[in-house]
Amino acid sequence: MLDKNTLFAVSLFPYLGFLWFLTKSGQTPRLALIGFYVLLIFVAVTIPAGIYARQVYGQELANVDWLHGSAELFLTVSNIFVVLGFRQAVMELRQAKSGDRGQDGEKSRSLQIRPFKQSDESAVVALWDCCGLLRPWNDPHQDIVRKLQVQPDLFLVGVLDRQIIATAMVGYDGHRGWINYFAVAATHRQQGYGHRLMSEVESRLHELGCPKINLQIRCDNLEAIRFYEQIGFEPDAVVSFGKRLLPD
Repeated sequence: MLDKNTLFAVSLFPYLGFLWFLTKSGQTPRLALIGFYVLLIFVAVTIPAGIYARQVYGQELANVDWLHGSAELFLTVSNIFVVLGFRQAVMELRQAKSGDRGQDGEKSRSLQIRPFKQSDESAVVALWDCCGLLRPWNDPHQDIVRKLQVQPDLFLVGVLDRQIIATAMVGYDGHRGWINYFAVAATHRQQGYGHRLMSEVESRLHELGCPKINLQIRCDNLEAIRFYEQIGFEPDAVVSFGKRLLPD
């Protein structure tokens, strides 16, 4: 029969597998994940502390208060991180659901979604600029010209009170649906408009027989990542490659 020390050491391996799964899934709240890793520090500290207690005091670690308390500090910190991480995730989920039931049910109903018109160009590019979507190597005006030559009916804008507050440049290549330039004005976020526009995008792609939507998000755009996670998107285990054919 295994003694408690051997059992403690053996239990480390399934815990490492548990950590690998949490990290790989990408769905664990970041603060909670940090807490689970801090628990490894607790284990790493406990082992030498136990040896020290045995050699110096001739006692089990649990019987040496100051040493045991110091090791337990890491366990406490781990628990705090885990609780705070999941608490934050629950609060964000509740906020998202509240926005869906309340403001999405009231305000976003007045959001008019229609195909892009040539007269929208200045307002659309200005919105992209305000949302931080523009990059020096991509000419937004050229992107609009090219899109109007391919599935122009899938270039959507959201209009509220005669102002363009949202856009989505959508395409379907027969295999996957793609979304680019998905933007909602900062002053109109957390009000259900992004969900409303995405629902329209999904509906139009579904009508075309599209089985799956793909999109790309810059790694530092954490707000966008959270938004897509909340509406059911998941990261794919792929590496994004690109090759420019025409200069902008």
